[in-house]
Amino acid sequence: AVRPFAQQQQQGAQAECARLAAALRVCCGLMGVAGLLFTPPELEVIVAAISANTHAARVVQVGVCFVLSCKQLLRSVDSLQVVALLQRMMRDGQQPGNGAAAVIVLAAIHFQAHNVPAVVELVRSQLQLQIAIHSDSLAQLEQLFVRQLLPSDDDLPRHAILLPVSPLRAAGGVGAQQAQAVQGQAVQCVQLLLRADAFRQQQLDPGPWLYSQLLTCHEPIHPLMPTVLADYVTATVNALATGTTFRMPLHDLGSVCCSEQHPMASRLLMLYFIMLLRQANFKQQLEHKPTLSSVYELDIVGTVPIGALMAYCEQHQAGYEAIYGSLVRLTMNEWPQLFSPQAALLDADRRCSTVGRYTALQPLLMALDADDAPDAEGRDAIASEAGLRAAFSTALERPGRALLGLAHVSTLLPSEVWAHVHLLVDTLLPQLIDARADERLAGQFEQVWAVVFGQYSAELCLMLVARLGTSTVLPPGVRAGHRALIEDPSLVLGIDRRVFAVPPLLRIVLQVLRWYMVAFQKHVSNLAQISGKHEEAGALQLAASSAIVQQLLELCLLPPPDLPEPLDPPARAELRAPIMTFLHEYFMELPLVAKLVHFQAYRLDLVPFTVEEIPSLHICLDFIPELLAQPQRDRQVFAIVLGCHLVKQYPVAKSLEIARLILGHFRNHALAADPSEPHELQATAAALTALCDAFPLLADEASAIVSEICPGFDGQRDLLGSRYRQLAELVEDTCQRLLPPCKRRAATSLDAAATAERPSP
Repeated sequence: AVRPFAQQQQQGAQAECARLAAALRVCCGLMGVAGLLFTPPELEVIVAAISANTHAARVVQVGVCFVLSCKQLLRSVDSLQVVALLQRMMRDGQQPGNGAAAVIVLAAIHFQAHNVPAVVELVRSQLQLQIAIHSDSLAQLEQLFVRQLLPSDDDLPRHAILLPVSPLRAAGGVGAQQAQAVQGQAVQCVQLLLRADAFRQQQLDPGPWLYSQLLTCHEPIHPLMPTVLADYVTATVNALATGTTFRMPLHDLGSVCCSEQHPMASRLLMLYFIMLLRQANFKQQLEHKPTLSSVYELDIVGTVPIGALMAYCEQHQAGYEAIYGSLVRLTMNEWPQLFSPQAALLDADRRCSTVGRYTALQPLLMALDADDAPDAEGRDAIASEAGLRAAFSTALERPGRALLGLAHVSTLLPSEVWAHVHLLVDTLLPQLIDARADERLAGQFEQVWAVVFGQYSAELCLMLVARLGTSTVLPPGVRAGHRALIEDPSLVLGIDRRVFAVPPLLRIVLQVLRWYMVAFQKHVSNLAQISGKHEEAGALQLAASSAIVQQLLELCLLPPPDLPEPLDPPARAELRAPIMTFLHEYFMELPLVAKLVHFQAYRLDLVPFTVEEIPSLHICLDFIPELLAQPQRDRQVFAIVLGCHLVKQYPVAKSLEIARLILGHFRNHALAADPSEPHELQATAAALTALCDAFPLLADEASAIVSEICPGFDGQRDLLGSRYRQLAELVEDTCQRLLPPCKRRAATSLDAAATAERPSP
């Protein structure tokens, strides 16, 4: 079967080469399984057949296996002839589209490391046969590979990066492990040499080769690619320590992640590589060693759609199981602001909801009821880019068309919504803060925002602040803008004040603020680890957080601008609700911020609202005694008012002790009050009403204290108010029902006499 191929004068066709490869595989099986020995003339024929068809990749792969498994080859054929055959196979196997030389390079690497079992496993995986190979022949071939075929130290690294790249993907089904081992041999060669530090020793950079290989990867990802990228990062760091630079051809690797011309597998692998670089760069900063920032641009937030790439990876986990877990862990560690549990739950609920398709019809029905509702042809035209632009640009005059446009956009996928996001932010959003805007538009805009925010949060946050910023002046450039907002999240609140008069837009702004506050916490944490100043970093974080909370509390009392008439209490409560919800969640996460804010104090007229609308403020009961002991009089007044409202909101056994403490402190505070500042005494005395509402049994003590300070004050009736009157009427009615008629008349006479003797105030 082999003889005709040895006698041909020209290269065989593909089908003929396939038959030769099959015949050579049978020969290997006869030697390794049946123990057949070939005669010297037969070996000459086999060597000639292989030498004549080295252009075929499969012939080279099986031919190398024949050379490695034939124990009498070097006894029957001159070693120089065998070396010439291997050199020819390596030369032809490095041609584009061939790649079979990887088998020879991989065998040489194993021989150089004296890893003979790996050579045996290599032959078996190539042939997919469990053949036996004599150890003596492998020992002779080891000398031939190391001393004659590739004698120089730089031969292996040089030949490894000359191997052609080929489309790489993980194999599936029966024999997947062997198929993956055969397919990724070139990658395995580079990986082994990286781990042996051979490239750095020979001043050869495998970065361009790895970059080319990365761009040819497809789903499902080959398991070797993540590990070889990790090894390359380690080699890059080690080379940097010795003054050598390893780098891929691009400085801004994020451009690969953004390009839709590359396969999604390549884009996600590049994102994974950037994550590894950032992790290694941070370790270098901790150790005060040369960093990788000079080699690569590692700040990719806002320039790379990280959320969209992660969402795709999550939806296609079967194709990315080799990197999904590590990619999620690395990304959450580097950018925790990209992973909002609330946004993830809302997005999952939206995707899994069976009624979501019907809720999109609601704005459509609302728009059809409007006077400016377009006809059927106009509704179809709105779905186009030009139609959306026209509809959003006239949202104030014709809100029905804008509602139809938002209804259409809300039914699209996040990636499709992103194509219209500039229209939404640049054209529609500035009109929504106008006092003349239809309220339904802002609510539908919030729904569209929720669709796209999960995957493009970084881009949307910067766009909103840049578009609505008035006192906020951001530096030019995406990276510089994000850096400025991360270092000072309070800049988010410098946007147009009219936003705070629209509850849906206020919720969006608070979402953006929360995004940058999480990023700020991570930024401060990194600085603390690098500098070792953990206490200073903690103080900085608390100070910045409390300053933002104080600004939000001030917004609850400031009147919204450009309103024709003042807001009624229900409308103001609606505007206050998003802020209170935001503060409740933030205080639950960072209780120390809640304590610091209340030790700083805020306006007394806001205390009833914060206590009632922020459930997490129950933690303030624990430090009311400490707050009462502050030397500043304004802090003591704030502590009394806060404590009274907390006791009213949470009338439990613990609150009764706090109430008695407040009454005792109120007596001392009132007796030492400054006559020139009566408002302090008025504020604290008014707060006692809440105390007595929670615990009526304290009314006598409270009224005695107030009567002592203010003679002629009807303590119980003024402190308890309507509740006292209701209680008195109930007690009187009960007594009238229970007492006998004679005693009832006597009690009535005594009450009349007591009333007559009581002096008037």
